[in-house]
Amino acid sequence: MDGPGGLGLARGERALYRHLVDGSPAANGVGWQWAVGAGTGKPYGFSRWQVEKRAPGLCAACPLRRACPVQDFPPAQAGPQVDPVPGLAADPDPATTGGPVVPEPDGEADAVWLTAESLADADPALAAAPGLPAVFVFDEPLLRGLRLSGKRLVFLAETLAELSQRREVEVYRGAVPETLAGRRLAVTWAPVPGFRARAALLDVAVLHPWPWLRRPAGGSARSFTAWVEHHGGSPTPHGGGRPRTGQRRRG
Repeated sequence: MDGPGGLGLARGERALYRHLVDGSPAANGVGWQWAVGAGTGKPYGFSRWQVEKRAPGLCAACPLRRACPVQDFPPAQAGPQVDPVPGLAADPDPATTGGPVVPEPDGEADAVWLTAESLADADPALAAAPGLPAVFVFDEPLLRGLRLSGKRLVFLAETLAELSQRREVEVYRGAVPETLAGRRLAVTWAPVPGFRARAALLDVAVLHPWPWLRRPAGGSARSFTAWVEHHGGSPTPHGGGRPRTGQRRRG
């Protein structure tokens, strides 16, 4: 990241990820760049029409409905364009970014390795192996660097506890490669930094595809409009309705 503006964006993104309870670098990282206008210099604005479109009852009951402070979409104040995320302008290798298209088996698994991106019953690896125990590791080396908020860690623990009511779940604390050494694992590809490096150190018996809403493409992701147009869609006015690819779902 070049210049003080890029460093400021990096600090803001890290703060968002630390405190967002159900956060995901796959979904929230690019969303953060769009919101602050990192790739276009035009920050995202918020106005009443978005609330009325998605939750009209809120406006009807609001005491400020006749003097709405966000009645009109605010004029954008152009700022510097930065590209703090490699690949924001174009992904040189979308096939690698997207991971496998179909399950890639390499023998029989004896457990399903859960990552923080896959903590729901609908996770492909979990769904494909209902009789196997699920294993999750609170990765101490990683957590020391991320410095996640206590609320987020509690959310992860509560989600695992909820899942344990429906199937066997093993929870550990330590470094992932050492903790899961000797286990034959089924896992769902996770489009986040570090997944491939950690998976390469483990005995992965079955690698399942990530359930993309849209697989990555090589076009620009500098803005939501650019992303949608590259996929042949029609963007929502003013950048509303961003996709939430990769978000976990509890239950």
